Amino acid sequence: MGESPTPVATSDPFDAIAEDYDRSFSDTRVGRSQRAVVHDHLVRLLGPRGVRRVLELNCGTGVDAEFLLEQGCDVVATDRSRAMVEVTSRRIGASDSARCLQLDLEENLEPLGGESFDLVFSNFGGLNCVSPQRLEELLDELVPHLDLGGSLVLVLMGRFCLLETLYFALEGDWRRALRRRRQGPVEAAVGDADLSIWYLSPGELRRRLPAGWRLRRLRAVGGFMPPSFLDPWLTRHTRLGRLLAAGERLLSRVGPLSALVAHGADHYLAEVSRTR
Repeated sequence: MGESPTPVATSDPFDAIAEDYDRSFSDTRVGRSQRAVVHDHLVRLLGPRGVRRVLELNCGTGVDAEFLLEQGCDVVATDRSRAMVEVTSRRIGASDSARCLQLDLEENLEPLGGESFDLVFSNFGGLNCVSPQRLEELLDELVPHLDLGGSLVLVLMGRFCLLETLYFALEGDWRRALRRRRQGPVEAAVGDADLSIWYLSPGELRRRLPAGWRLRRLRAVGGFMPPSFLDPWLTRHTRLGRLLAAGERLLSRVGPLSALVAHGADHYLAEVSRTR
């Protein structure tokens, strides 16, 4: 795949938290448990489909890119945040199998050139940072970059999270309890900046898929494990944390139940196939 191009210098809210992101999420009990569900699904997908070339959108600090490389994939890891790209580059290096690229999904996919992939992957709500209208445009733009029969795996934040809603409702904070139900963007603090987030239900995602794309599977990610802001509470209740993590692993292996719970989980995994 050659050497990584020099990232374009831009400012992004995630630049400020890139160096601390693994400590605050990836290495937490919630982060490890939820990511394990995603990785289990990827392992089941990669082998039977003969997936080799992977494009990762919103790669963050490169934890998933590193995992995909360990599975024998060739990976192009991209992110809008210059600092995130730099952290990923340090993690996975540059080789014939790995390349890091700064890519702003609000603009276009021209930096990808004519490359095509067996799998396009985005984890943990990266695509919730673009508007539904832009997401629809982006899905169209991805068509020439995804081989016929290839898969799109998106892990998104839906419009309802049962555990989050219950927590804030019990706190009497109805504004945050119902924030995912709002139409339009919701402002979220990222470091010292605010970031617009659009929550998207599985049904809304299905309606925005281009013609010839089919939603094949839906999985809960965070059906038992709560959102990451509750990780300090889980750390104080280690036995409960272990039980919830075990429940999360079990749920991920029961397809129909996981698809049902996905509508009320912290995130949901949508596997989409291009059929024509």
